[in-house]
Amino acid sequence: YGPTVKAESVKKLVDSVVNFQVRTREIINEMRVLATRNSEEIREAVEDGKKRMARLASEGELLLN
Repeated sequence: YGPTVKAESVKKLVDSVVNFQVRTREIINEMRVLATRNSEEIREAVEDGKKRMARLASEGELLLN
């Protein structure tokens, strides 16, 4: 590359690539945390719904007797 490419330009390019990789890893890790939290919230909501439906069914049986 000789004298046509300045060291400053190469340093900026390398810094940009490294910063991109670091930020990408941060985003991926954040997405993993959020996905896990989301699945836990969904599981809790489903379990709560099942309990409430069972309670309603039980109360309905009491009304029929």
